[in-house]
Amino acid sequence: RPGDYNGQSSLVLRGVATGASMIRRNGFLPHWGGSDNFFIERVEVIRGPQSLLFGDGGAGGVVNNVAKQARFGASVGEVQIRTDEFGSLRSTVDYGRSFGRVAVRFAAVAENTNYARLFSEKKQLGAYAQLALRLNPQHTLRLSADRLRTQTIGSQPSLTLRTTGPRNGQFARLALAQGQSGDVANGSIDWNKVDSFAGEFSQRKGQNDHVEIVWDGNWNRWFSTQVSYGYDAATLRQVTTPSVLTAPGLSGNPTGVWAIQFTNLQDTRFLQDHQGFRAVATAEFDALRGHHQLIGGAENNRPHNVFGVWRYYELDASGQTVV
Repeated sequence: RPGDYNGQSSLVLRGVATGASMIRRNGFLPHWGGSDNFFIERVEVIRGPQSLLFGDGGAGGVVNNVAKQARFGASVGEVQIRTDEFGSLRSTVDYGRSFGRVAVRFAAVAENTNYARLFSEKKQLGAYAQLALRLNPQHTLRLSADRLRTQTIGSQPSLTLRTTGPRNGQFARLALAQGQSGDVANGSIDWNKVDSFAGEFSQRKGQNDHVEIVWDGNWNRWFSTQVSYGYDAATLRQVTTPSVLTAPGLSGNPTGVWAIQFTNLQDTRFLQDHQGFRAVATAEFDALRGHHQLIGGAENNRPHNVFGVWRYYELDASGQTVV
């Protein structure tokens, strides 16, 4: 069963809270914005000081998402279709092929998820592709890109009532728990929809784009290098409104029935892009009756954030706010 979108989650490693910047893509750039596992091959949890292998790690560690790789001399193919009792549908495809010194990998997802709550839903459409070129037996160049678009209608657990008497300003949840919601919206509010009754007016639209270029050099069995360039951009637009359920005839409600009152529309827009370069050299050697590995590297990341909030009001001919 899909989880409720309105739920909150956090990641803790070794007792230390880990923010979004500690979730990496291929050990490199932080992975912002929307996420899905349709293009992920494996997830690595690196705890404590070992996170330094991935740059500026947190005190608790980092989580590294490794994308699916185009592999030489191998072919893969998979199609999955999944549904549930709410009518959700999720389809994914994964395809990889090798053509001598060229290998490709492609993955895609199309999803329309419904929840137990009324009005709540999530739609996703994404694609991922990687092209690998074997320049010579020692050097490989990989170019990858992906895009994920999401649209979510979430729940609003803070729905309040505007009416006469002691219930005015009361949360709809409390009225339902006390058995005092029978006359609200013709008794149509129950525990399956109380937190999403106004959810059809709370929407999030997001898009995440990621581009990565990686050059791997294996100079000999003891020494290798890797140079990477990455760009990640996440955009989010969230539209919310006051979640007030107003009784007929109050506060200018002209509908004759219980209705959601609009006094303004808030549009929040967020853009974050991140680009960086990374170079790593790895040396392996035998000494002191053991095998050892020495890793050195440098990384330069440049984040850029833009955040804005817009409020819209509808006015009538006299300049009064329209409900």
